[in-house]
Parts: sequence; C-alpha cells; structure tokens
Amino acid sequence: MASANSVTRRFAVSRRSFSWLPTISTTALISSSGSTSQPGSSTPSSPQAHAPTHQFTILLSATRRGARLARLLTREQLCSWGRPFETAEQIVAELANNAVLHGHVPGRSFRLALTLSAANTLRIGVTDARTDRTPPRDPQLPDIEAESGRGMVLVAALADRWGTEPGPPPCKTVWAEIDASAGGRARHLG
Repeated sequence: MASANSVTRRFAVSRRSFSWLPTISTTALISSSGSTSQPGSSTPSSPQAHAPTHQFTILLSATRRGARLARLLTREQLCSWGRPFETAEQIVAELANNAVLHGHVPGRSFRLALTLSAANTLRIGVTDARTDRTPPRDPQLPDIEAESGRGMVLVAALADRWGTEPGPPPCKTVWAEIDASAGGRARHLG
C-alpha cells in the first residue's frame, strides 16, 4: 500500500491527569494493491472495497479516563474525516469500557483503531490483553434489575457486523463495522 500522508504526533495531556503520553498515529492512504478483505466480512467484495482510505490508532491507559478519551478521540477523528460520529462514538464507548472492565491486566493498555475503507465502511477495533475473556457471540439482555450487561447488546444493535479476533498472545481484538455514510444500524432504530 502506498502511504501519502503519515503523521505521528504527541497528544499532550496534563501530567496531573495521566502519567502517560499516548502516541497518535493517523494515516491517509490514497491507493492500494492486492487483496485486503476485512476479517469477518459477511459479503464478498472487490479488493478495493475494503482498502483503507483513513486510519487512526492510539494506545490508551486501561482506566475509565482512557475509555472516555477513546470516545472523545473517536468523535474528533470522525469529524476531521467529515463523517457522522454518533453511532461510532457509542460503539467505541461500549468496547473501550469492556476493555477496561473485563480486559484489564495491570500495567497493560488497550488499543483503539479506526479504519475507514474506500467502500465507506468504518471498522472499529479495540484490542486488550485478555484472550480468556471474550464477549458472547449472541449477547442477551440481562434481567431488568441488573445494573450492567447491556454493552454488547448495544454494539450488536448498532453495528452492521461485529466479532472478535485473537491477536498475538495474550491479546484479542473486539471489532465492529458500520456503514459510515449512513450511520450504521442506528438509522433503522426508532
């Protein structure tokens, strides 16, 4: 793949708030060659359909602040790409929160990745350090009085596709894909 614009910059955060400075990597890709089909894609398409046109990745602290920052950075990045952000922001909030609550390993961070393909599909990936704790493939609503357990139900309702992929041990990635031009399944919800 040919990279036209690759920018890495430091995201300045108050040292009192965080003891780390995450590296933000933004890449805009103009052309690609070869097959780059997305794992978990349910419909076959041409190799160009899933070639990334924009890509954003960041390593964040596995804390509630890191999860909140993932949501805010998603909104800002999608706005800078001129894309709708509401559905993606909600999905990132749920996946990042799950990475913090269920995928946390002391001293390890989680990674947020946003990839916008030429076919206008936004792929959201959150990678954490716990392969032994994966979300259920068919999430069910918890009891009405339960205070938690609805995150993956929301992701399944908002995303066009979602799933998990094992990464290099001990990591796993929970991903979701939405049609960025139409705002995902939220357009069908009342």
